[in-house]
Amino acid sequence: MWELTEDSHNKGARWEEEFASMSESRGLFVCSSKSRADLLVNGKQVQCKNIDADEEGWIDISNRMPVKSNGGFRGYLASEVDVLALRHRGDVYLIPAEYITNSDGAITRYVRINSILKFVDAWAVFDFDYVAPAVAKQARLFEE
Repeated sequence: MWELTEDSHNKGARWEEEFASMSESRGLFVCSSKSRADLLVNGKQVQCKNIDADEEGWIDISNRMPVKSNGGFRGYLASEVDVLALRHRGDVYLIPAEYITNSDGAITRYVRINSILKFVDAWAVFDFDYVAPAVAKQARLFEE
């Protein structure tokens, strides 16, 4: 089990370095983050994920390890991430956090590939005047 985790960690670290280089080559300012995010890119907190596996069109983007600062919550809070830089089978998805945040203020655990296609190579997410597309969220039955 540890070998799989270590390989996944190394794969993620390589993607983080590659994403930083890709960002810099586009003239974006990149530095390491002091928060849970992996990088700061043009002032935005970026979490990098390199995940090739999917199950029937769904990708698990959750954190695999419990986080002490979040009381053991394994996921990411929207306050900790502005952009998810997801590489999935060679494609780069740059997804604004508000697009994948649930009603509890946490980043969803899974994303559906079909729902994030509009974010392939969406480098405009790092523009200072960028506005994320509206998200249609289902209202709760008895919510006013």
